[in-house]
Amino acid sequence: KKCQLAWNAAGDRLLGVGDSTGVSMWTVGEGRGACQVCTVPTGAAQTRVACGTFVSLGSVIATGGRKAEQEGMGGGSSLRTWPYVAAGLCVWDMLAPPHSALVAHDGATDTPPAMPAEYTCLAWAAGQQRVFCGTKSGELRVFDLRQQRISHRVEAHAATAVRHCFALEGTMRLVTLSAAADLKVWNMKNLDCLETHQKLHRVRGVGSVAGKASALTCATMLSEWHLVTGGQDGVLLLTRI
Repeated sequence: KKCQLAWNAAGDRLLGVGDSTGVSMWTVGEGRGACQVCTVPTGAAQTRVACGTFVSLGSVIATGGRKAEQEGMGGGSSLRTWPYVAAGLCVWDMLAPPHSALVAHDGATDTPPAMPAEYTCLAWAAGQQRVFCGTKSGELRVFDLRQQRISHRVEAHAATAVRHCFALEGTMRLVTLSAAADLKVWNMKNLDCLETHQKLHRVRGVGSVAGKASALTCATMLSEWHLVTGGQDGVLLLTRI
């Protein structure tokens, strides 16, 4: 079962990320039977891949998830198995040979004894060459692809996971949505918070008592100004931002 799908900017490649199925990429051509699928080799860098996005027109992708543990390795990000790096965010070139496919990562960001981040969503801003990364702890991180490092870190949503982030380069804004269905709009350049909408959706039933259910179930941008969200409450909501 796929948990996330992402198209490239050209609209001819589809990236799929699933908890149990790993990472796959479909190349879509014209005519019957023109669709080809390949498995993206991510190695042992991440114990769980939760999200992915294209960071080029077609062949370069980023995957985010839970950083692999380095048992008995001390500090740093080294692993004994390919790609020999443990990282929560990895950038892969699908046209490169497998041994050199990993072209960038954030492995040096969270060194022991710090708790490594678990990435939950990614958004690519092509004009800035930056990947915006939401985490399970509610932090928003910015990975600069040119510098190949995390350049900014902001506490976006306190104590709740960032479920979706959308880079709106036409208006230079960034949208984040938390598991609690809180919406925030940010200035993409300096990450100042421009707008906040709390509790777009509510948790109903047993989940509301146990406190384990996510109020937000899905979200997508219809335009630079229109956001559609679905909630655990069964409501489909159109919000102008």
